[in-house]
Amino acid sequence: MPRLRKIVTCSIAIAVCCLSAHAQTSSRNTEQVQVYILSGQSNMQGIGKLDEMPPAFSEPLDNVYYWHKGAFVPLVPGETRTSNRPDEFGPEIGFTHMLHQMDPQTPVFVIKSYSQGKALHCGWDGPQWKGEEPGPNRRNFYPGETREDPNVGVHYRDLRKTCEDAIGYLEESGLDYRFAGIVWVQGEQDAKSEVSAREYARNLGQFKQRLQEDLGLGDLPMVYQQALPFPIETPRFAYRDEVRDQMRRADCRSGEDVAVSQAYMVSTDGLPLISDLVHYDAAGQLMLGQQMALAMSEARQMAQWQAQHEDMVRAADEIFAERARLRAERQRQQAQKNQ
Repeated sequence: MPRLRKIVTCSIAIAVCCLSAHAQTSSRNTEQVQVYILSGQSNMQGIGKLDEMPPAFSEPLDNVYYWHKGAFVPLVPGETRTSNRPDEFGPEIGFTHMLHQMDPQTPVFVIKSYSQGKALHCGWDGPQWKGEEPGPNRRNFYPGETREDPNVGVHYRDLRKTCEDAIGYLEESGLDYRFAGIVWVQGEQDAKSEVSAREYARNLGQFKQRLQEDLGLGDLPMVYQQALPFPIETPRFAYRDEVRDQMRRADCRSGEDVAVSQAYMVSTDGLPLISDLVHYDAAGQLMLGQQMALAMSEARQMAQWQAQHEDMVRAADEIFAERARLRAERQRQQAQKNQ
């Protein structure tokens, strides 16, 4: 417990750096509900044990609500079920605590949808690899090319339906709300195939764009984990390095041609894990959630800055595009020399 207390306290201290940046925003948005979409596989589901949670995290927070059984209810650890098992939790606890720490006046509404062991790539059907081409009714998060695509994954449909139900509730309630961001904790399953690992950045961009389109949202900030922080010596995650590199490249700050708009990767290196070296323990889940909230704060501040400096952003985008073109040209020339 001393180690956990030290880790959590250190993470909270980092948030102090963000308080001044949020002060002006908080004074303007005290009544507007900020809605966050949380989704992914088992580490989003969470297997952190509630009996290992420090008391500071076990008390409910004012202005923090969780989508549960058709309504937004106060998020009360131990009472509000957020994982498959009632005695476990995921990153939503650390995430909402850090948001509350930075801006206690703004209501936070969380929509969470997850499925253990499910991939983003269309070729996966649960634990089975079916090939590169998409197929109907597969158990994955593939968003399809359009809303009507018959190959949209089962769990993407579940996520979309959950969000649409929550939006309907918000509309009927008359609340002033806006969607503030997406939190994505996934990628382990895609590390089990070379194809799904090497296409992860492109698929993540497609997922983000399609979800925004399906829900009628603008370009939202997205924060996502860099999965599998520990190098496991097992064929089970044979393409760990490839998927982690794709996650790095998908970050909007990477300058890569596959970088995803407003997507920010959160490094998970050093987060405490359980014995399988894949899933975060209670301390790891709290730290993951806190780091996701800090990254979301950075993403939102950057979006505000970009909106105020559109010309500069456009010039930077052109520079990144030219860098990507030159890199591709060098690779093509090198490939010709090697022939």
